[in-house]
Parts: sequence; structure tokens; C-alpha cells
Amino acid sequence: MERSRPGAATLLVCGVLLQGCVGAQAGDEPVDAKTGRVEARGTSSKPLPERIPAPRAPVMGEAPADLVAQVREDATRRSGADPSAVRLIRDEAVTWSDGSLGCPRPGEFYTQAPVPGYWIVFDVAGRNFDYRSDGRGNFRLCESLRAAPPSAS
Repeated sequence: MERSRPGAATLLVCGVLLQGCVGAQAGDEPVDAKTGRVEARGTSSKPLPERIPAPRAPVMGEAPADLVAQVREDATRRSGADPSAVRLIRDEAVTWSDGSLGCPRPGEFYTQAPVPGYWIVFDVAGRNFDYRSDGRGNFRLCESLRAAPPSAS
């Protein structure tokens, strides 16, 4: 199907709307009535707002000690590292946005209700082992490329 090109009336309306938008964005800058151009007396650029949120700072000491111990044991087993090389870098009480705990697996279905739980991360020789847990202590290693942080509280 071939698209039709806009007619002169459409272009005129779009031009008038755009001129109004430019005038509104220009603030107190005068607009030349004949050309519709903004007469810039001086330029001031404002920085764009930051669109990428800063990473969450790790929180420590919120997960139950027995859960942290179980997760440490799993990270040690999976990595094959000496237990002394397994360093805890996060154990935080969080609310996950759904039953995937921020770590969806292809082909699985999850409750779409918020799930209280814990976010536990260990560093083993520069590799992060990112564990997600529900409030009952069920945990799993998150290796998904679509992993997401917990819901903002």
C-alpha cells in the first residue's frame, strides 16, 4: 500500500502548530511575525535531565543469617572457589514486582502480584552471583539477561 503525501493544508496546519511549540519553548525570546523564526538574543542551554537511574547502592544486613548462609554455600559450590574467597556484597530486604523475582525464565508463568523477599549478591573473584529469594526463603541464582532490580519502595 502506497502512502499519500500530505497536502498543502496539512503542512500549513503542522507548520502553525510547530511555530506555536517553538514559541512556547523559546520562553521570552521574540518571534519574527513574517518568518516565524525565533530571534535569539542569547543562548542558554540547560542540561537534559538524567534518564538512566543511578544503580542502587548495596544494602547489607537485612536478610536472615540462615538464608545468607545457604546462599553462600550454593555460591561456593557453583563457583568451586575457596569459601574464604566468597564475599557478600548485598543482602537486602526488597519487594519484587512479580513472582519471577525480577529474573524471568522463558516459558514460565508467574504471579503478577508484588512479592516480598531478599536480594543477595556474592562476589567470587570478580564475578557476581546474583540470588533472588521470596519471603519464605526459597532462592535461586539469577542468570537471566532480562534480570531487573526490585520494585522501588
